[in-house]
Amino acid sequence: MSEDKKLILLPSYQEAMEYLDGFTNFERTQDFPAGTGAYGTARMEELLDILDCPQHDYPVLHISGTKGKGSTAYLTASLLEKMGMHTGLYVSPHVTDLMERIQIGGRNLNKSIFCKIFSKVRNAAEQMESKPSYFEMLTAIAYLAFSDQAIDIAVVEVGMGGRLDATNVSDMPVAVSAITPVSLEHTKILGKEVADIALEKAGIMRAGIPVVLGRQELMAHKVIERKAARLGCELIEVGRDLTITANEDIDPKENAGIMQLISIKTPYGDYPDIPLSLAGAHQRENALTALGLVENFIGAAIDPKLLSKAWKDTCPPGRFELVSSEPHVILDGAHNMASSWALAETLQNRYPMVRPKVMVFSACQDKDIRGMLKILLPLVDSVIFTTNNSPRHVPPYELAEIAMDLYPTVRQDVKDDPRAAVWLAYRVTGDDGLILVTGSLYLIGDVRQFCHNKF
Repeated sequence: MSEDKKLILLPSYQEAMEYLDGFTNFERTQDFPAGTGAYGTARMEELLDILDCPQHDYPVLHISGTKGKGSTAYLTASLLEKMGMHTGLYVSPHVTDLMERIQIGGRNLNKSIFCKIFSKVRNAAEQMESKPSYFEMLTAIAYLAFSDQAIDIAVVEVGMGGRLDATNVSDMPVAVSAITPVSLEHTKILGKEVADIALEKAGIMRAGIPVVLGRQELMAHKVIERKAARLGCELIEVGRDLTITANEDIDPKENAGIMQLISIKTPYGDYPDIPLSLAGAHQRENALTALGLVENFIGAAIDPKLLSKAWKDTCPPGRFELVSSEPHVILDGAHNMASSWALAETLQNRYPMVRPKVMVFSACQDKDIRGMLKILLPLVDSVIFTTNNSPRHVPPYELAEIAMDLYPTVRQDVKDDPRAAVWLAYRVTGDDGLILVTGSLYLIGDVRQFCHNKF
């Protein structure tokens, strides 16, 4: 058969999406299997074996953790790309477009290339007795696309946990690993204690391979430190080996979107006044982790000019994303206690005097909603509860009941349509106040384009 005829047989993008939707998607199901017994890498390794092991074709920087691993992945990939390396990036979940998850050369994967790669992965999956999951299919597509496009290096964010995650195939050539701050999440699966979760996150560590370690709670640090000693992994630690020596918040409206200037000291060198288009102390630490990954990959300091060029334009969607300044409209996908604390600190530091503040909030069923609202409600003047596109979203009237129990005097409203909720918030704030949209990346995806068009 000619090459032209082969191309004609490729599925359309819509057909590929419909096919993938037929696989079990743990991101959207309401029935997570409890414990780790239902999870593992065996199916993933079988699928990649059928595809001739594309993950062998490039080195990998592998990132696990609870808070900040997505931002760290974006910062790492943008720096490598600016240094002239053809870089693949795999992150999850996406905000508005599935192709955000698989990026090559700083751009979302081209849909025609996606369809070509998807066709090969589909054929491989159909040879398997035990069918892969939705996430395993996407991960295989990413790994094969990276090989097909001859990348120099891949930056891979873990989906959930680490030890049994689909990204963590045993023979993948990991060059450096990173573990961002670990806190309670997915407790029905990963364990009820931070130490249990840290052990799962540390499952990405490889014997003799250096690990860049974000700032950790004491018990998490002990678990990771013990495993590093057992495997002979050097730990490069944020706050000890990688430090911020100075920082300054600046006005993004007057500085092309730049949120802060940071000065960094590492074992390889000093980096003064590096612009960062991400707000908050937690993003400074994510930047340290990203820099540590790249330095330890190349074994040398980075040109500060390249670092500045890379990070001044790196702003992944839904991470304290400032859409407008009149009113201030902030989109933040905080969906657990740790990220809610980081959001609260950033909001208080940057906009203490802006009033009124109205929060548009939606969340999913496996989250500590009471804990998140306890942190965020005292910072705002009113809240509007809404839905999001996940089947696991909590009905807004249930969110309102939780808020009423916590803070009976809080002004609140309910809107089923997320865009109507944002518009109602604007009617309260006018051009002088602040609208905070948070609680779920699914919610951010529902309203992001609407906010960019309206404000």
